[in-house]
Amino acid sequence: MVLVLLGAAVGLAATWTHNRWWALALGAAATLVSELAVPPGLLRVAYAGGWVAASAYFLLARPEGDFVVGSDAIGYTFLGLGLVVLVLAVVTIPHRARLPGGPGAST
Repeated sequence: MVLVLLGAAVGLAATWTHNRWWALALGAAATLVSELAVPPGLLRVAYAGGWVAASAYFLLARPEGDFVVGSDAIGYTFLGLGLVVLVLAVVTIPHRARLPGGPGAST
């Protein structure tokens, strides 16, 4: 639960400061460093889930009709950062060891 909140806080900060290139670079660095500091597995997935949930909320149109993340190069780079966060979390999930004699074992 703590890692979901941490991911949401970092994602919220990255979302609200992504408008300038240097702030986007700082937000990406903070996001990736904190994600890599979390141990691989479900803990990293929890962090990534919080980050993506907080960021995705602001990708939706607001009632006024405007957006927080625009359809420009910086906005698409920010979307790419979200994809990197998700892929990094999923790719680093440890594989389970196969038991001898289990499915796929040669006899």
